[in-house]
This record gives sequence, structure tokens and C-alpha cells, in this order.
Amino acid sequence: MPTIVFDFDGTIADTLSVVIKIANRFADDYGYHKIPLSDLPKLREKKPSAILRHLGISIFRLPIVARKIRFEMNKEIVHLQAAVNLRNTLVALKESGCVLGILTTNSRENVMAFLKNNNLELFDFVYSGRAVFGKSRLLKK
Repeated sequence: MPTIVFDFDGTIADTLSVVIKIANRFADDYGYHKIPLSDLPKLREKKPSAILRHLGISIFRLPIVARKIRFEMNKEIVHLQAAVNLRNTLVALKESGCVLGILTTNSRENVMAFLKNNNLELFDFVYSGRAVFGKSRLLKK
């Protein structure tokens, strides 16, 4: 039985613009550069480590900033929309016998709330981990 694993942030849920808005609110407090929304297309092409360098966020400040952003994201998750219209595709994949999963650095609670609010409760598993730079390693497991 084939297994298809989706990334949550940016693939299933349109989270990037919301994360940027939240991050910009904290930029002055933590001494990093604000991100103009016009930079989003360029940022989507960069790896997380390159984005951090671009913004001037030190690796030592990252856990604090990430915790703040995650806390605020918990409040916003119920308002997010799916990145694309996935429901018909997901239903077809399930009907063909595929196992569907999500791999994310977002919290499981956020993912489950989003799936429920967007009528996308079709996934067989959700793996939530904190490996910001290591999703490929998690996929190999």
C-alpha cells in the first residue's frame, strides 16, 4: 500500500504569510530584520538556515523567537485556509488505497484543528517534530 507524506506548512496550509506577519511584530524586540511581504516569493526558495542569516536571527535566539511565533500561530490556525483545493485529490488518493500522512514542525494540535476547520480530516497519521532543519532525515525513518 503506497504511503504519501505531505508537508503541512506551505503545502497543505497557507501559513507562510501569517508566520511572516507574526515574526515582523517581534522583529524590533529581538533585533532582526522585518520581512516585506513582497519578499515572500524569494524566501520560499531559500532553506531555513539561509532565511535566518538573511534576517539576522542568531541560532541562539531562534528558540525564543520560534516559541513566540508558535504561541501566536496557535491563535491564528483556526483562520487559515488550505494552500490549494486538496480535498478532491485527497479523497481520490484514499479511494485508490493510499495511506496519507503529514510531516510537520507545527504542533499536532494546530494541524488537527486546521484539518477539521477545512474539512480535510482524511489523513492516517500526523507526525509532528521539532527538527526544523531535518525533515529529510525524518522521512528516511
